[in-house]
Amino acid sequence: MTQSPVPDIAIDAALDRADGAYLHQQSIRLVIALRNQGGQPRSIPYLVAHSIAFDLRDAGGQARRAVRAFKAPPPLMNMPEPEVDLQPGEAVSYRLLLEPVLGPIAPGSYGLRLLVEAGPLPFTTPWLPFTVAPSHPAAPATAPSAVGEAFEERTAWRDDGVRPPQILLRTRATVGRGLPPETRPLGEADAASEPAVASSPGEASRIPAWVAWVAGGNLVLARQYVEEITLHRHPLPAGRFQAVNPFGFSEQPDGSETRLQGVLLDGETGRLVAFSGDGPQVAFSAPTTPGAHRIDRITSAVIDRDRIGAVVTRVVGDRTQFEGWVFKGAEAPAGPVALGALDGGIAGVAAAYEFHEQDGSGRVHWSGWESPGRTTSVRVVEGVWNLGDGVTARSAAPRVRNVPIDPGTARCDGALDLHRRLWLLSSGGGSAKVFGPDFEDGVPITLRPGGAFETLIFRRGVMPQVMALDPVRGFDATPVDLEGPPPPEPPDVPEDDE
Repeated sequence: MTQSPVPDIAIDAALDRADGAYLHQQSIRLVIALRNQGGQPRSIPYLVAHSIAFDLRDAGGQARRAVRAFKAPPPLMNMPEPEVDLQPGEAVSYRLLLEPVLGPIAPGSYGLRLLVEAGPLPFTTPWLPFTVAPSHPAAPATAPSAVGEAFEERTAWRDDGVRPPQILLRTRATVGRGLPPETRPLGEADAASEPAVASSPGEASRIPAWVAWVAGGNLVLARQYVEEITLHRHPLPAGRFQAVNPFGFSEQPDGSETRLQGVLLDGETGRLVAFSGDGPQVAFSAPTTPGAHRIDRITSAVIDRDRIGAVVTRVVGDRTQFEGWVFKGAEAPAGPVALGALDGGIAGVAAAYEFHEQDGSGRVHWSGWESPGRTTSVRVVEGVWNLGDGVTARSAAPRVRNVPIDPGTARCDGALDLHRRLWLLSSGGGSAKVFGPDFEDGVPITLRPGGAFETLIFRRGVMPQVMALDPVRGFDATPVDLEGPPPPEPPDVPEDDE
């Protein structure tokens, strides 16, 4: 209990986790509760001061203080009305995010104290102990979402810094909203589980954001609507499912009906299973029949409210084959459709759906890229899979092209932008480049040292960024400078004296 300067008002301060145990990058909230413990109604003004100090002390006794001056309710607080009338026994709470004030907090043991030094309700909290465990992020997935005039990025990853691993979700408003980023743990995951994210297309839509992953033989769907997060678990068919591949929404044109759709890959047999539903109710399709050569990679694209298209790869000898499958409800999947092939191994595959409103038809744009070898280029294969009422073959042979890379390149990551164009990120040997439409020679970029992973995301669906997350500095998305540095100014040439 904190000493209150106002009679009959009790002040309680606590962290949002009772055990005070946090993962690095996980948001830490300080919760201040004001309660009327008297016998008469009391009016409580805004908890706003001209000076609020945050004291952070580590295990060695080293302390740092961050002071913030607020003339109005700050965005990091969930503020009640300007003045609240509390009946006897009633309380009101304020939640303060520490990251926007103190910045990322490195792993270690700490104590936290809040000092409200001026304003209508000055007080000092006791020291609150907490710990931050080192993080080991893996398997990132991201999805952008337009929200009115703002734009949000949601990134989920598996953190192996604890046992069992945890799935974390970070929501970051990039334009317009002025809100600080926030990272929350969603739940436990299998050791090899790879999450996927699907975001709401807009604030006016009733579609929430979802994160999907595998845990304990279940497909777990986390539904985020505004600040509320609910979990739904669905028992999976027998198998060793690990990755939930890119999935998304389908809806009626008037937005009256929505459906989640996605495809999972059985890592043991190479079978595919699709799911379709709204989260609380999900149905699984009949599994594909394992072939002589197992499916090893998959990406999926929502076609319409009833169908899902999946582009998969099989390794047959020294060649990689690309196939198409279509899932519709609980029916047996249709396929495979031979899409193309490439000699050698594949580093990744991506697919996106293009819908034609005129006739209701559509097509899947797909791309695959090989693993970097000892050569100075990687091959990219790209094709279009036309879809009508059923499964049809491609309309033309896929295109294969070479992308130049620097010697020593260790990995390539790729992604399709909003216009279904492929971009590649190559890194290794102390250098990194981003390749895309009109940038065939690559745009050099600087990666942060010690990054746990780097991958491509797109701001507003078209502007490439390199996402990085490391155990010390935390999450970061660096825009790719497509314009380059300005040309040097011409040297001054002295004029001849006449």
